[in-house]
Amino acid sequence: MGFTFKALGGGTEVLPGRGPLIILAAGDANPDINSTWNDTRKIVKIVYNGFVNAMDYTDDDIFLIMGQSSIDIDDDGAEDPGVVDHSQMTKTVVSAAMEDFVRQRYKEGETLYLWIIGHGGHDERTAQFKLAQSQGEYLDDLALDTLLTRFQIDQKCDSMVIFIETCFAGSFNRQLDGDGRKIVMAAEDRFVHWGQNGEFFSSLLIDRLKIPWSLGKAFKDVKVTMKNRASFIKQKPRLDADGDGTATWSERDLVNDFYVGGISATAARPPSIISHTSGGRLTGESIVFEIKANSLNAFDSAWASIVRPDFDPEEIAAYFTGEKETYEQQVELVNMKESADEKGKFTGIWRNYDIDGSYEVIFHVRDAKGMTSASDPVIFRKGNTPFVRPDTDKSIYGASDQIEMKLSLGGKRRGRYLRRAPLSGRNHSSPNP
Repeated sequence: MGFTFKALGGGTEVLPGRGPLIILAAGDANPDINSTWNDTRKIVKIVYNGFVNAMDYTDDDIFLIMGQSSIDIDDDGAEDPGVVDHSQMTKTVVSAAMEDFVRQRYKEGETLYLWIIGHGGHDERTAQFKLAQSQGEYLDDLALDTLLTRFQIDQKCDSMVIFIETCFAGSFNRQLDGDGRKIVMAAEDRFVHWGQNGEFFSSLLIDRLKIPWSLGKAFKDVKVTMKNRASFIKQKPRLDADGDGTATWSERDLVNDFYVGGISATAARPPSIISHTSGGRLTGESIVFEIKANSLNAFDSAWASIVRPDFDPEEIAAYFTGEKETYEQQVELVNMKESADEKGKFTGIWRNYDIDGSYEVIFHVRDAKGMTSASDPVIFRKGNTPFVRPDTDKSIYGASDQIEMKLSLGGKRRGRYLRRAPLSGRNHSSPNP
């Protein structure tokens, strides 16, 4: 019997797109050796919990490979035994473990999901995942292609979705092409994979898949969202939806009817940001941020992420490629606290605008089920360049001023210094009306 789950109105049904998930978290499990390990752990939790909480998967449906024997998957402060299925990070053993899981778990007609996270590298001939770089253990694109081909021949696995969330992810498309394969890449072949303040390509994509949106619609919205955020501006995700070895913008249309995890009827609804602090001129020593939001569930947290004027993606890329030993953090986080008297109202204080220029601010809210929504970017400006707030006739305000709340309507953005709004509107993880 195939992969089943509870359907609306009771009973079970098998839907296209259901099938087991392999998560391969590559890299040394030591932040002193592997600069991305803490972020790798965060992405593991995003992906694992996304499939469990929104797509009705169980631990038996997920095969987690990473270089440590346990993980606190639910962030309750205690390690969860049994979640990590394999922790010996050598190419031979990892390949054999994946093959054994597929042989036991995959059933003909299902879709196999493979989500690879961690360090990636490439040269003119090959692309590589760094399984344990301190031990010289790598899994290159040719070896992975050979393994996937065996899945297709031996297990009749004719539907696969491969998510590659590594630096230079696009370089893997050269070898991993093939019939029945959909390849989702977090970055192009010339740039690193990057995250800020707990937000990554995976978190943006998973939030949209939970709604549920099809893979095509979700990918399109994530790509537009990343293009409109300074911290992601050069990452440029790619999608090869037909396995032909090329990734084009139009290929999103090929998966407009494909739902990851087979979800097409039931879904959790993300929180909705109703209003938030508007942008404007910065003076004084501090500003009070405010968000108002709705949610069907209890709220978990809210925050503002701020891209400073000195943000330099090239400096970050040089750090991850080893050309620089350190980099100065150029994106900051302002945590916001929910009001005790008004559900969904959050406030926080921002003080660190110490240099002249434009600051891009995005407001975020997350509910207790891990669903997240984010606002469009708003621009605050410090310095002598003239600026008039687009939604009020007041051009200058100080720390003692009450910042006026304005409803941010999707797609309607005015003013010289505001970025063009993404096509999907205000709340990128909520469906279009």
